[in-house]
Amino acid sequence: MKNFTKSLLVCLSFFFVIETKAQFGNALSYNPVDAEFTTMPSGIVSSIPNGTSFTIEAWVYWRGGGNYQRIFDFGFGDNSFGDNSIGYMYMTPSNGGGVAFGFKIPGFPERQVAAGSPLPTNTWSHVAIVVDYGYNDGFGTPSGFLYVNGNRVAIGGLYNYDAGPPIVSTSYYPSGLANATETNWLGHPRSIFDPYFDGIIDELRISNTVRYSGATYTVPTTPFSLPDANTLALYHFDEGTGQTSIDATSNHPAAILGADGTVETADPSWSLSILPVKISQFSVQKAANAVNLKWKASTVDEQGRFVVERSADGSHFNMIGSVDISKNAGTVDYTFTDRSFNSNKNYYRLKIEENNSAPKYSSIVFVNMLVDYAVYPTLASNHIYIAIPKQTNIAIYNSNGVVLKKARLISSQDLDITTLASGVYYVKFEDSKQVIPFNKL
Repeated sequence: MKNFTKSLLVCLSFFFVIETKAQFGNALSYNPVDAEFTTMPSGIVSSIPNGTSFTIEAWVYWRGGGNYQRIFDFGFGDNSFGDNSIGYMYMTPSNGGGVAFGFKIPGFPERQVAAGSPLPTNTWSHVAIVVDYGYNDGFGTPSGFLYVNGNRVAIGGLYNYDAGPPIVSTSYYPSGLANATETNWLGHPRSIFDPYFDGIIDELRISNTVRYSGATYTVPTTPFSLPDANTLALYHFDEGTGQTSIDATSNHPAAILGADGTVETADPSWSLSILPVKISQFSVQKAANAVNLKWKASTVDEQGRFVVERSADGSHFNMIGSVDISKNAGTVDYTFTDRSFNSNKNYYRLKIEENNSAPKYSSIVFVNMLVDYAVYPTLASNHIYIAIPKQTNIAIYNSNGVVLKKARLISSQDLDITTLASGVYYVKFEDSKQVIPFNKL
């Protein structure tokens, strides 16, 4: 488990305040050294009717550390010594192997839906668990679907496969599963042998419906809007000060920092929340004497930049420029022009450098700039660009076949056509016998 001191958290919080603006407002930051946690209201999940599908989701920034930290832990009883009469559900960034959702009803063993990899560290991730009573894999219901950043990372059966009826027919789930305020937590483990959470949590939403299905979904790029009929609880954690955070649905009392309403060591810290930039499109196009890069990205009003990197082999990249991340929330179009491209193969990628997140990379795009005989643009007023792979003689003809100009070109170059009348013309390349038309406007 990593050790983070109070002074470090204060420094980080100060850095966020002076360096960033965040569309998502504030969040709660948890320091495991001081065993910080948030107490959620009694009945936070027991309002989900028996046999009803549900979704629990949040934005999480995990700093790493010991296994079985808790993002949330809702239930009753102490799991330190394997008491079979308790009930709970929790999410952990790592169960020793991967991010996982744990679930237990009284009298039955715990079930897990677990991925193969832990939650990414030092970056924001959108996590969601969907428990679907409408999905039956042939053995029973319900089944759990675990998502990280819009990708389904695990599927698992949560039904009772030992003996007796499936969970849906019991009176224990979810009614009464979280009937004691002091045992519904963010950041607090149910077992004394597990570590406290090390990171930041924001935008916790609990819904009595399947919010996400299939292999992927589009990650939210703005705060959850006003609660709909399926939202049972929604905590934005935007207060920024004080000892409580309200439920935007008004269905539940306020969440409490620490164990009670007083200032105590166990209180998490208020921190500005900055959620990640997402690239939705990235393309590259060859121009006459440049390579044009275009991409779309969703932003959340924060500072940072896209570092444009180029490679000749697709493996070793070097920075060739940068573009600032827009401060406008929503999807933004970006462009970059590379005029110093390699003469043949060019691989490009974007390195996303944003505050409060580890650098991330886009997919790689490719263009081959090996020069062939070409004329750009085909509609021109003053100049055309003639591209050649080697020295050659050219001739320009009008539409009647009359030669108007001859020249020997040593390399690719611009050609002034301002003296030509409007009309269709042809460039003939002597070495290739190729003829390419263009229009003088």
